[in-house]
Amino acid sequence: MRRVVDENDELGKVAREDLKKGMEEAKELGFKRINGFAVIGTKGSVVHVRNKVILVDTYNTNWDSLFRYFTFFKGYLIAGVVLFSLALLMTYLSFFTSYMNYFEPGPKIYSNILLYIISIILLFMSRTKWSYRL
Repeated sequence: MRRVVDENDELGKVAREDLKKGMEEAKELGFKRINGFAVIGTKGSVVHVRNKVILVDTYNTNWDSLFRYFTFFKGYLIAGVVLFSLALLMTYLSFFTSYMNYFEPGPKIYSNILLYIISIILLFMSRTKWSYRL
């Protein structure tokens, strides 16, 4: 059971204040940047992640997947998207235009495949378990 609380809801306003207080306490404890935290109760819990408040059932929640869903490395994500776009562009240029005719057929294919592989690896690395602390 997962429910995202609306900003207009009264509970949402209370949770936003709780989020601000938690961020202030995290800065006082020496954390430079915190992406979220959880207040764990006996039956239900409140999770603050990326300026959202989520109400979850404590025992039926997969905490690892919950935090992984909201946290990712932006650098890897941007690099993966840029390399994938470049690979798409190079594939189009090498097979449908005459711009890359000076390459042998092998390097035209291998360079695109290599860029696709690297970009997909970067996209998968952007959502890793090391991007948060429990």
